[in-house]
Amino acid sequence: MNTPTSLYKFRSLTGENKEYVSEMFEDHVVWFSKREDFNDPFESFPYFKAIAPQKDIDAFIEDKGWDKIKIEGMLEESLKAQLRKNPNIKIPFCAVKEWMNAMMEQGKPALTDYFKKFMTMDGTFHRELAINTLLNAMNQEIGMLCLTEKRDNLLMWAHYTSNHTGFVIQFDTQNSFFDQRNKPNEIRGHLKKVRYTKKRPELTLMDPNISKEQTIDRWVNDIFFVKSEHWEYEQEWRMALTLRDCQRVIQKDGYKIHLFPFPKDCVETVILGCKISKDKKDSVMRIVKQDRSYSHVEIIQAKIDDKEYQLNFMQI
Repeated sequence: MNTPTSLYKFRSLTGENKEYVSEMFEDHVVWFSKREDFNDPFESFPYFKAIAPQKDIDAFIEDKGWDKIKIEGMLEESLKAQLRKNPNIKIPFCAVKEWMNAMMEQGKPALTDYFKKFMTMDGTFHRELAINTLLNAMNQEIGMLCLTEKRDNLLMWAHYTSNHTGFVIQFDTQNSFFDQRNKPNEIRGHLKKVRYTKKRPELTLMDPNISKEQTIDRWVNDIFFVKSEHWEYEQEWRMALTLRDCQRVIQKDGYKIHLFPFPKDCVETVILGCKISKDKKDSVMRIVKQDRSYSHVEIIQAKIDDKEYQLNFMQI
């Protein structure tokens, strides 16, 4: 699917969002959001079927799970270290080693069973532990820039600009900022349309037949680019970047905001809501116009149509 030549970011001007305009047009940075900041509880939450296929788990345990020589070596090193720390212990080394080996032999079935249950997400405890571990890791790794196709989407204006009192930024998607891939098949670093589905996708996390990079890209594709069809009206496109590559992190109301630099020429238009206050309108216009490098940016005022359920747009 071809990417639209322009996409839009809807923002309110209330609370922490008041600083969004100045951060964009004075600091030249844009927010990338973590999954925990989204407003949909099903967001980035497919049905996790298992961490790995059962046959691969069994093969792993059989091949590598209990290397007797390696385990005995680890136990011996640990035991020697403890004896060096506690020279007053008079129990013979060989006796303690024999006891530890016996305990490990007794514990092997239980540990193997626990490992299998964790990897297959067998039972509520293991499922919740595995899912929380994964989601927390993904939450720290991936940030999303969320954009939409239409500037006249009335529901987007109502839901994301505090009832038409905010503004919309129009981006030029042909700008190189929106395609930072090193390889053509990468999921991260470029715009991708969100898929809307009736059924949550099923995901098995690990596939020993593909690389780590391919695995992460598959996670990103199936976790971050799928939403319920209830949200289809948003006509959303997203761009994923690695959060650790951000320019800086700031704290707002207890949340970490990851800021990424962007080129000024990727901004085309600022559209003011039809119910924006005069003070906020003047503030936005002042911030945008004070930097000559944004002289190409048009400022447009949204107006309610006299007859139809639609907005009209007039250049200021």
